[in-house]
Amino acid sequence: MPHVLVQARAEGGFFDVELGPTVQCQPESHTHLPAASQPHFLHLAMTAPRSRIRYSVLHSEEGGRFLESVSRYLIVETDECDAPLDAPPGFRWISRDQLPALTRYSHYVSVQARTLLLCLNTMEGA
Repeated sequence: MPHVLVQARAEGGFFDVELGPTVQCQPESHTHLPAASQPHFLHLAMTAPRSRIRYSVLHSEEGGRFLESVSRYLIVETDECDAPLDAPPGFRWISRDQLPALTRYSHYVSVQARTLLLCLNTMEGA
């Protein structure tokens, strides 16, 4: 059963945390930091070999305050060597069936994670 690694994240404007992508940041904002101070799994996402990248695209976040903003969405296949089953604090492995079930409730799954879920569903249908 495929699983995805989600991160519990606090987002501006929300009172609680939502489940978001494993990595969600502006990578260039962290390149000056030592590896131990960078977001978990950032290096893995940025250096993933092409053979492990299942989806990579730039999505426009047009409209309102996000006018002309572009986000890169990646789905990277990994194994226990790169992403241990005993996830770090704030991260959790959940099955591909659990994530869609959680989207039925408001503020459980972030818009970024929902976008990646749609991409993953599209890949499975291809």
